[in-house]
Amino acid sequence: MHINCIACGHRFDVGRAYDDYEGLVRCGTCRCLLDIRTQDGQMRGVRIGMLNTPVETPAPRVQTPSEQSSWGAGAQDQTPPLRVAA
Repeated sequence: MHINCIACGHRFDVGRAYDDYEGLVRCGTCRCLLDIRTQDGQMRGVRIGMLNTPVETPAPRVQTPSEQSSWGAGAQDQTPPLRVAA
């Protein structure tokens, strides 16, 4: 079975294993995910695919007072002592 990528136009073979299939395939040329539906070796539908798992952005981590460096904000006037090797 052949599929035409709707993103780049490349035609690629997915074999007979996809004659009755509904799900995602990836174009080997442009790496686009395609959501396809086939039945009896015929293409019934194709669209740009998306992963079903939502992508969540983690909340920014807040530093505790013990983790904050003395070199942070307001530390411009505080110069650490210079150590000289003897």
